[in-house]
Amino acid sequence: MTNDACPFMIRVFIEERRHNEEQDYDEKRGKVPECTEVQVHAWLNMSLSDLADLLIQKLYSETEVKKSKEKWRDGELNLNNYSKMSFKVVFTDSEGVTVMDYIGTSEIFGANTGNTTSLQSVKFRAGDMLDVALLQ
Repeated sequence: MTNDACPFMIRVFIEERRHNEEQDYDEKRGKVPECTEVQVHAWLNMSLSDLADLLIQKLYSETEVKKSKEKWRDGELNLNNYSKMSFKVVFTDSEGVTVMDYIGTSEIFGANTGNTTSLQSVKFRAGDMLDVALLQ
């Protein structure tokens, strides 16, 4: 991965065992899912595998820092219980309707098993959000 462009922030909403629903998002009203949200800086040429690695690092650091604040609804999240991240891009179309499109799945904690699909190849734009499901 080369970082020859300017990075941008992505809001990522993470749910265990499932994706959130389109109705959980309403950008006009500022409504987002009531689940774990992390914010990461990324580049359009990042692959889903790179993004999964970045999210794992972020989740571990946030969990360590905020253990006492019960960041996870069901208690502390044990990322070792999951082997994949499923990604959906969330955006508002030209008519103001929230749209979620599946863009891929990446293995986590595995060497060279990740998804090489880039954010640019799925037409991700600054301002779009990601909905991530942690799967076994």
